[in-house]
Amino acid sequence: MDKLVPLINFIGCLFALGGVILLLIRRNKTGVLNSSFLIIGGLVLFLIGGFNLLEHLEITTFFDSAEDFLVLIFYPILIFAFYTSMNNREFRLRKESEEEVKQTNLLLTAIFDSIPVLLLQYDKESGTIKINKEYERKLGWTNEEIQSVNVLETFIKDNEELMRAQKAVRKFDGSWDEYMVTSKDGRILHQRWSRIALDENISIGIGLDVSDQRITEEALIKEQRRFEYISKSTNDVLYEWDLVNDKAWWSRGWQTHFGFDADHIGNNFTWIKSVIHPDDFEELDDHFEEIRNSDQTHWFHEYRLINPAGDVIHVWDKGYFIRDVHKKAIGLVGAMVNITEEKKADTLLRESEEKYKLLFTKSPLPKCIYDPATYEIIEMNEAAMDLYGYSKDEIQGLSLLNLFVEEDHDRVIETIQKYKDTASPLLEWKHITKDGTLLTVEISGKQMKYLENDYRMIVFKDITAQREAEEKALSSFIEGETRERRRLAHDLHDGLGQLLAASNMNLDAIKDKIRSLDSKSQELFDNGINYLKQAMSETRNISHNLMPRVVEDNGLKTSIQNLVDSFGKSTDLIFNFYDNIGDERFSQKIELNIYRIVQECFNNIVKHAEATKVSIQLIRDRTDLILTIEDNGKGFDVSRPDYNPGIGLTGIKTRTFIMGGILDLETNVERGTMMTICVPVSGTQTKEDNG
Repeated sequence: MDKLVPLINFIGCLFALGGVILLLIRRNKTGVLNSSFLIIGGLVLFLIGGFNLLEHLEITTFFDSAEDFLVLIFYPILIFAFYTSMNNREFRLRKESEEEVKQTNLLLTAIFDSIPVLLLQYDKESGTIKINKEYERKLGWTNEEIQSVNVLETFIKDNEELMRAQKAVRKFDGSWDEYMVTSKDGRILHQRWSRIALDENISIGIGLDVSDQRITEEALIKEQRRFEYISKSTNDVLYEWDLVNDKAWWSRGWQTHFGFDADHIGNNFTWIKSVIHPDDFEELDDHFEEIRNSDQTHWFHEYRLINPAGDVIHVWDKGYFIRDVHKKAIGLVGAMVNITEEKKADTLLRESEEKYKLLFTKSPLPKCIYDPATYEIIEMNEAAMDLYGYSKDEIQGLSLLNLFVEEDHDRVIETIQKYKDTASPLLEWKHITKDGTLLTVEISGKQMKYLENDYRMIVFKDITAQREAEEKALSSFIEGETRERRRLAHDLHDGLGQLLAASNMNLDAIKDKIRSLDSKSQELFDNGINYLKQAMSETRNISHNLMPRVVEDNGLKTSIQNLVDSFGKSTDLIFNFYDNIGDERFSQKIELNIYRIVQECFNNIVKHAEATKVSIQLIRDRTDLILTIEDNGKGFDVSRPDYNPGIGLTGIKTRTFIMGGILDLETNVERGTMMTICVPVSGTQTKEDNG
């Protein structure tokens, strides 16, 4: 036993020492005491061994028993061990909490910077601002730069919007307002902002950049408005059909052109099925399903509808399938065109084709049928062949353009294209026969079905003799008018003008003697003198207007420049006159008529055009004198059935014909008017040449 006591003491000391060392190591690393049981076990063995050692050495002065030993030695050590363990636990928990806060802050910062909206955090207590990465990317400011600027005044330049924003920052209710925000590089952005409070000091502004959205919305609104205008301007039925939900949108054509009431128009396939002619439905449905289930995008079909009044309407339906990524048809947009009248006309034409062909051939009016795509003449009746001098064989392969003078070819093509789908009005042209004879003809045309093809038939009316007679009559009228104007001008100038001048001289001679009369008589005399001078001035003006000597004395260029100066001073119009004729003179007939035409045009522009600018060009080329007058006024529609050219325009046409010229008038409502007159001139002529 005596040998075991030192061994036990030694082992107990090792346990105690190992426990203390382990405690120190673990505490330094983690602040956690996981060796409590090892220490306590070591202490127990150590104390037991120590007590046995003391008892063996008979040292029991302080301890009467093991219990006393434990109370005085072991328990204090045990309490110290537990205190140390609890202290270490508190230290560990504090470290864990600090680490958790640090990780949370890092996470919040990462979230703050990665959120794809603009964020601005404001600390009222410290006055600091924090912005996220999206804010920096959109507006160009960094966290460091933004600390030194006034955010609202820097980003919002409009005063009204700035005042609205200054009121909004006082609210923390999460409401949204939209502003025009200026970025650092000067770009204007549409942004929506809201503000919330985290606590009494910290608030966060949340911003959404809606610039792209606004641009898209404006584009959509513009497209929608354009589509609405188109749908209102056409009598056809425009439609958009959602094939997935079987919902359809129709334009007003059902009411305006197809005879349906608004209350009776449905918006799905069931309704459209109910108005399709029963004899056409099966074929229409089969064709529709065939195209719908294919990968084709275009759809077209002809069928019949029955409106509420029982009328049968022939429809040409043309649409475009909208397909998803799997080529499945999800929508259809298109238009239904009412072709009832065309079908009736075609039916009548087919029924009477042979009869019509005979009437066409034997008609006394010259007629021809041509292909509007190639201008090739297909048929020409006997009257037309006699008029133009071609035989049956010669018209094969002959172009319609061969009948027109070469300088009109471009205008002919333009007219054909303009009226390719409708009947053309009666138009006057210059034609040329096989032997080169020039004709003046009136032409009208219309669509027709001939030999199962879409051709056009035109009817000619030779008005050459009529126009020549009219030109002679008009020429005589204008020349007579000119002679009468000259006579009246001469009578006014040499007759009435001389009498007025003589009266003025006589009254001036006694002017000094009138001063002896009373003031009332002197006033009456002075008024009479003034009225007499006004009469003399008015007589000169009337005489000048009847037969302007400026044309005869100074030539065409100077006389037109005088008109430009006169109208420019008396109106708000801006005139621009260009010419290349210099001092060249032309026949008196040409100079006087051109002057009168310019004068009449200026009067019409002042009275009716509501223009601000007028451009005049007088150009002399090798063979012609070309006058062009163009204004930017409201124009007029010459195609209206009630259009009346008026006396002024009729007079301009008459004067043009007298000079042997050609008049071309281009005008459109709200697009101004341009008049071009081309007069043949063989060379420089003297003013004595009366043409």
